[in-house]
Amino acid sequence: MNRAELIKRFPNASDAFLRSNADPTAGSLPHPIPEHRVQENPLVEDKGKEASPSRCPVRLTIISRRVRLIDPDNFTTKFLIDALRHEKLIADDSPEHIVLEVRQEKVQHRSQEETIVAIDPQNYRRPNPDTGTSPAGLR
Repeated sequence: MNRAELIKRFPNASDAFLRSNADPTAGSLPHPIPEHRVQENPLVEDKGKEASPSRCPVRLTIISRRVRLIDPDNFTTKFLIDALRHEKLIADDSPEHIVLEVRQEKVQHRSQEETIVAIDPQNYRRPNPDTGTSPAGLR
């Protein structure tokens, strides 16, 4: 927007406002400057998924404790699970390797907000395929 258009829209504007907002290119928007550098290359080289008979499925539980709960479809765990896989804390993020449980809990104060990630390989038992329910004691 040029100086004349600014004066027309803001007749009481100060000279400083007009100097700051008058665009000499009038009509073209400047290129946005990203807040963070965009990562073009992967953080680690992934040489493929290795199969190992010693790796058993694990129960991965992610609990988000928040003052204000968010919609379930906005609670994204992909980047967290990918980070666990890249750090080799879990073998793979496929359904054969993890059982994922995600939940939110409401807390009273911001100081209580936290995200808890629990990886439990020992107490995991697959749900009964006939009933589709988990064994007793597991959520």
